[in-house]
Amino acid sequence: MTLQTKLTLGSVLLATLIVTLVSAVDLGNLMQVQFTSTLDRAELVKGVATEAVKDTLNRPRQPVMREALQDPGLTERLLKLVGQSKSISEILIVAQPPPEIVLASTVTEHLGQQVQIAGGPFDGIVATIIEMDEKDRLVVLLQLMNRPIKVKVNSGAVMPA
Repeated sequence: MTLQTKLTLGSVLLATLIVTLVSAVDLGNLMQVQFTSTLDRAELVKGVATEAVKDTLNRPRQPVMREALQDPGLTERLLKLVGQSKSISEILIVAQPPPEIVLASTVTEHLGQQVQIAGGPFDGIVATIIEMDEKDRLVVLLQLMNRPIKVKVNSGAVMPA
């Protein structure tokens, strides 16, 4: 084996070793990020569960489900949970039997919800929400002249029907 061959082989082995070390460090960093994210979610769930257990133990009586869901404290805790988590954007509590009825939520509008338009040329018309976007706009389906019509409105321009 010539000297040039030995040097080339040595260079390839050294480059392979460097790439392996860099990959191992990168993998370690990625695993640390995933671990930290999982730990954060676990701490969040632990905090929420602890509050729920404390509330349950300190509650004098068992309220009716609909009454319990209208408790402002529940809404506040759900909003706090949404605010603490990067991965949770909405929490819905839905009735079991079909059709699904939203009993409590951290947002005011939902797909399929009947709303009444407040203001503008369609003031007072009942519509169904069919799309939502991140810019606080809704696409609603109206019935005008016996035809379905899609209209984009700001979420502030509707109220529950």
